Amino acid sequence: MAVCLSAAAGIVGSLTQHLDSVLMPVAVSAAFTIVTAAATGMIWRRVADSQPEMLTTFFTSVSGFRMLAALFTLFICYLVVGREAMKPYIIIFMVFYLFSLVHHSLFFSHINNKK
Repeated sequence: MAVCLSAAAGIVGSLTQHLDSVLMPVAVSAAFTIVTAAATGMIWRRVADSQPEMLTTFFTSVSGFRMLAALFTLFICYLVVGREAMKPYIIIFMVFYLFSLVHHSLFFSHINNKK
């Protein structure tokens, strides 16, 4: 998913001659998406094996943790690039974040309905 979104952002950036202004926001957003998805998947597998009745609570807590991690990531970006350069970071990051939420919701509902 992160690869598809990165490719789409790269195509849009190259078509609009602003590839250099979207390259770093896409990299930060893709890294955040991949790291949170990988961490969630590894922890979810352990919870599902050891305490399957806790999966609903786990899903809720992961959503809260992901939101806090996203805010922290954007705050770090703000400290690094400054206020004037934050607009592309916020726009691109929110697109990745929303797609990540939809992906995780669909994935977890599919897995839970299958069991």
